[in-house]
Amino acid sequence: MCIETGVDGINVDFESIYASDGDAYVEFMEKLADSFHEMNLTVSVDTYVPASYNSCYHMEDMGEICDYVIMMAYDEHFSTSTEAGSVASLPWVETWLDAACELVDTDKLILGCPFYTRTWHVTSGGYVGANSAYGMDNAYKLLTDNGAEIVYDEETGQNYGEYYQQGDTVKIWLEDETSLRARMELAVEYGCGGAAFWRRGFENEEAWDIINEYF
Repeated sequence: MCIETGVDGINVDFESIYASDGDAYVEFMEKLADSFHEMNLTVSVDTYVPASYNSCYHMEDMGEICDYVIMMAYDEHFSTSTEAGSVASLPWVETWLDAACELVDTDKLILGCPFYTRTWHVTSGGYVGANSAYGMDNAYKLLTDNGAEIVYDEETGQNYGEYYQQGDTVKIWLEDETSLRARMELAVEYGCGGAAFWRRGFENEEAWDIINEYF
């Protein structure tokens, strides 16, 4: 199908595999890569950040097998987190870039970045309730429509705003031009082979202009 449609290759994204399946995953990727490389097709693979609990994804092995390894540098705080926070604060991303560069040739490493953020509803007692994913423009609109002051948060390297709704504090760490440019600067600084994004449709009009300045 790749040959028929004229695409450059394949991207493999298997998530939530069992730890016991890690070795089989490596074997699968070796066979897949051999097959695709015989047809001069590119093979890339998505991985989580190289924390110990993600070791079954064998990032170092994937760097040897595949043409590109896309590190999904997001979900620092995810949908079921009990603490409100950034989807991918800049210091957190840099920590995992450091670790990934020890495992994968930097020109093969692709920095995966979020186009989305989350709204965190925090009760007066500090309980973190429901949260939802929002794209760039919708998250910004939610803050401005509710009269929130948007300020730069030095700790995360992002713009931040909050407002009150039915007794809860709604907190949003924005993904916008500021955070996107900072991520692209990191990718260039570390010599990454490029950047990838989740997901298309969540970005605003300015996003691609910024990305095209760097890659």
